[in-house]
Amino acid sequence: MQLKPATPSNLRPSTVVLRPSGCLDSARSPDFRKSLEQALDLATDTVIVDLLSVNVIKAEGIRSLIVGMKRAAALGKTLSLEFVDAVTRMILEEQLQDLS
Repeated sequence: MQLKPATPSNLRPSTVVLRPSGCLDSARSPDFRKSLEQALDLATDTVIVDLLSVNVIKAEGIRSLIVGMKRAAALGKTLSLEFVDAVTRMILEEQLQDLS
């Protein structure tokens, strides 16, 4: 039996979890968006964004989530949002309907 050496491509996780905190506003959203892009590149299947510790999501944060959803779909991956407040969920649903 021959074993293949471990390479980065076969060590990638199937799921990556992001846990932003505080406010996703114009100051913090660029870093969040970059982290989300990196997570989508790294995960082979799913990225989970746990929003439990996020107390405010401003327009730029919403845009970052929408860009992430589009990118996940283009890559054939799943982007799952956990602990989304009702107002943010409503805005995301409206924005995604407008894109259809």
